[in-house]
Parts: sequence; structure tokens; C-alpha cells
Amino acid sequence: MPACLPNFLSTPVCPRFRPVQLGLSGICSRLFGQRVDKREQCSGWGKRPLTQAQKTYAAIDAHVLVRVHSRLKDLQDEQALAGLQNFDGLFLGFS
Repeated sequence: MPACLPNFLSTPVCPRFRPVQLGLSGICSRLFGQRVDKREQCSGWGKRPLTQAQKTYAAIDAHVLVRVHSRLKDLQDEQALAGLQNFDGLFLGFS
């Protein structure tokens, strides 16, 4: 995690809970096999005008978040469907 960002997940909520810190780039790596370039993350966002690299970074970041959300929703739906199929299978012998 970049030094400019606070580590919000450093304190566990539960003593046995160990947070996984993937970040957006790590999540993209796991879901899509590609990492997101985060070099602009800690650039001077308070300075105006924003550089073209910052604008591109922000646009890609937003686009990637939509793709991640969609893929996680698909995975959730697949898992629910698999659970229903397994559940239905329990009753095949009782019909």
C-alpha cells in the first residue's frame, strides 16, 4: 500500500480475522490476470490543472471498478446457482 494512503485494514475487527490487502491492482490481477498501473495514485492531485496522466489514471480506475463490480456480481451469482443446484440434488432421491 502506498505510503500516502492510511492503512485502514491494519487493525483486525476480530482477533482471528486477518485482512487481505490486495488493493484494486491486486484484485484485477486475480480476476482478469492484469494489474492496474497505480503510479499516479500518489501524484499531486491537489495541483491544478491535472496532468493528462492523472486524468487517464482516474478514468481507468473508474472503468476498472465497474468491471470488478460486474465480475464479482457474476461470481456471486454463479456461486448461488451452484449452491441451488447442489441443494436440489439432495432431493432427487426423494421425488
